Amino acid sequence: MTAALLLVVIILGLVASILMGCRAEQARKKEAAARKQVEQALARAENAERTAQEQHKIAEERADKYRHMSYIHGVALADVKYREGNLRSARKLLESCPEDKRNWEWYRLNHVMDEALVTFNCPPAIVSMALSPDGKRIASTNVDRSRDDWQHRIMVWDAVSGAKTLTLKGYEEKVFLRVEFSPDGKRIVSGGIDKTVRIWDASSGEEIMRLEGHEKPVGSVLFSPDGKRIISGSHDGTVKVWDTGNGRELMAIQIGGFIRSVAVSPDGERIIVGNFSSKITEWDAATGEEVRTFSLPDQEVSIVKYSPDGKRIALGCKEGMIKILDAATGEGTIATAGRPGLYNSMIMSLAFSPDSKRIVSGSMDHTVRIWDAATGDELTALVGHGWKISSVAFSPDGERIVSASNNGKIKIWNADTDTDKEGTILEGHEAPVRDIVFSPDGKQLVSASYDKTIKLWDVSEVNETRTLRGHEGPIWGVAISHNGKCIASGSSDKTVRIWDAATGDELMTLGQNGNVLEVAFSPDGKRIASAGEDVRIWDAKTGEEVMILPKGGSAIAFSPDGKWIVSGNIEHGIKIWDVATGEELKTLSKHQNVSSVLFSPDGKRVVSAGYGGHMIRIWDVATGDELMILHGHKTNIEALAISTDGKRIVSGSFTVAKVWDAATGAELMTLPSNGSYGVAFSPDGKTIAIGSGDGNVILCESGPRPAVGGSNQSSESTQKVVD
Repeated sequence: MTAALLLVVIILGLVASILMGCRAEQARKKEAAARKQVEQALARAENAERTAQEQHKIAEERADKYRHMSYIHGVALADVKYREGNLRSARKLLESCPEDKRNWEWYRLNHVMDEALVTFNCPPAIVSMALSPDGKRIASTNVDRSRDDWQHRIMVWDAVSGAKTLTLKGYEEKVFLRVEFSPDGKRIVSGGIDKTVRIWDASSGEEIMRLEGHEKPVGSVLFSPDGKRIISGSHDGTVKVWDTGNGRELMAIQIGGFIRSVAVSPDGERIIVGNFSSKITEWDAATGEEVRTFSLPDQEVSIVKYSPDGKRIALGCKEGMIKILDAATGEGTIATAGRPGLYNSMIMSLAFSPDSKRIVSGSMDHTVRIWDAATGDELTALVGHGWKISSVAFSPDGERIVSASNNGKIKIWNADTDTDKEGTILEGHEAPVRDIVFSPDGKQLVSASYDKTIKLWDVSEVNETRTLRGHEGPIWGVAISHNGKCIASGSSDKTVRIWDAATGDELMTLGQNGNVLEVAFSPDGKRIASAGEDVRIWDAKTGEEVMILPKGGSAIAFSPDGKWIVSGNIEHGIKIWDVATGEELKTLSKHQNVSSVLFSPDGKRVVSAGYGGHMIRIWDVATGDELMILHGHKTNIEALAISTDGKRIVSGSFTVAKVWDAATGAELMTLPSNGSYGVAFSPDGKTIAIGSGDGNVILCESGPRPAVGGSNQSSESTQKVVD
């Protein structure tokens, strides 16, 4: 019995164990199934997330591709508008391009569209700029951000040549924020971070006086119209009036706020302040009493200016609004409403033209804009700085505008908004125009192109009169005899061809080894020189080869008396040869990659340019010394020409043509083009012709275009190298 019970117990235990095992197995299976479901759910979630990420990435890529295509189309359309002469539309299209997409094509077109007559490179960032009353000097406060202490300096520049003439002493401290000239131009006043106002001798650079009394940095300073007082505005919220004779503080006006701009009425009786407030108060300059208040709701006024005739007040705001007030009634006209919430459109500087009819503004949006002071209409926008504009000013005659930006550039612009800056365009060639020359009487223009043709143009009628065909390869050079009867051309088909200028008939073909890169007539028309693998001199009448000069040449020119030839070579530099004997007389330079050479009209100088360094060099023929280097081009220089009076040089590069003062090296103007492969002055010097990379010929007025001082003559301190 006992054994039977034990067996039953054992059996029941086994059954229970089996049941428990089954239940455990079922639990494990359920757990595994649940785990699998969770894993599947996680996998589905991960897949969904991955799919979402991939779709997001695809969407971003599509959006980026769309933005890129939109950018490409915008630049292309801007280029079309620029070629059509519609600069305003071209500028707006360029400005609308996303900044993160801007590549070389954007910067190239932006550079080509730079309408500045002159650009000075000033190290390195400009905080403030002022023009002297006679327009001949520019004073700037510069910050060297490469130093840990951000060193500030005040520099004075020649407004024509761009040469630095003076550095004001005592700039070791981080001090200068604003700078202005006195009405007679003999003194300079500055305000700075060290809470002082300083007066300087504008000729010697010596510090005359230091005025102390502000408790925070001085953000604005200027002389009264009679030069007897200085008005300073500080971040401490006060405006102080000082006696310039003894430095005594005459008055302090407690205004409040962060004072960035102070202006004095032309009669010296009123003071107005810009302190980033919507409430603008006008004060009596003699008593310091409040005269009246203007209100600009939802605006913060940063810049204030009186017009020279005292009839208007211009207010520039933090969000880009410009408001022009009637000084008598206080009623206003809005020139631009600005862009609320976008402080990158803040108006940094304002100036009235001398006749009070126009206003120029400089903004954080990198543009200089000209406005009609009566209507508030925008007349034009000047684009080229590519950086925040810190200061703007009109020249004393109102014909030029000077602007400075935070990247260390000072630019001088033509203030005439009605001037056709683009010139006359002659269309006809189907490939880049490689060389160009005027007829001796200036009535015709001859152009040679890579399209294997030579075209003759009537300058006065602005039309094509004849096309010369015969070359089997691109034409590199063209020349016209001094009596205007014959044309010579050189081509990569290894020939020099002579043409009748009146009929267009081909008179003769001269063979040469290799590409013919340039041709030239002697002054008497009896000889023709051609440059290629060697330099050959031909009898212009018979076509007989007279002489071969060794070592070849990529550029050649006869001296004015016809006795010498100067040649420029890719490998052997610049050499002068005796035309009668073929003797090498002199080597001016051993530098390589010379692309263009010419003699000055008096034969005393040689001008050269090349592919290395993007610079132009001027040489003394008698001594062989290098007299001057002209810097300014940013790409290879392809062509040179000099005016018949020898006073100006025009150079052409891959992007622009530039005009220079031949005596001082000052850059006088920049002419936009789609590549300037050939350049020429008309015989009277009034017109410049540019052979462009787009196959067009552009005719531009050559001047006279002084910078801002009313004269093309530079000061005695002009440097040889214009940076």
